Amino acid sequence: MIKDSNIEPLRLLFDKYGLDISKIISITTGTRYTAVMLKNGNIGVCANFGSRIQDNQSIVMIGLFKPIVRKFGEDNISLSVFDYLKDDSVLISGLKKSDYLRKCDAVILSSTTIFNDTFEEIIGNSKEQCDIFLLGPSSIMSRQIFDCWDIKIIFGTVFEKNNVRILDIIKNGRGTKYFQPYGRKIYLENVSDV
Repeated sequence: MIKDSNIEPLRLLFDKYGLDISKIISITTGTRYTAVMLKNGNIGVCANFGSRIQDNQSIVMIGLFKPIVRKFGEDNISLSVFDYLKDDSVLISGLKKSDYLRKCDAVILSSTTIFNDTFEEIIGNSKEQCDIFLLGPSSIMSRQIFDCWDIKIIFGTVFEKNNVRILDIIKNGRGTKYFQPYGRKIYLENVSDV
């Protein structure tokens, strides 16, 4: 017996629970099946009907975070990376950024965009129903960010009070990898999304 023939099972569940790609640890695709493993160890599989699935979980990174690129590569998760200030073989021409943003399912966004005045443009060009993750030691660790923008999680750093070593490192022109060991990585999750 069909109770409501106007709704698809996947649409019903997507509308109720949404899609949280931050819980995905790996996506593996073959000619017959695709498997998704979550951080909690759960695995789901789906038949491909003889077609290899590619780039159905599209992710854009604005600002090159090499450790994340490396980790995604190890897990065979494709990533489209843009960064105007760096030169790396993984980077895509900035001229294509808007096209990628309009189609992607998730954006990993450097918090530096808040300070270089590109944040609003990137958020505005991102597809609706796109998960946006702010990253970096420049992150503003305040829940008020969630009141104004549809950000899923903010990943940032807090430092020991009065630790002048951090100031010396920055004064000497050193970057994140030098002062990050003196900080603690933390995150804020948008509870309205949970």
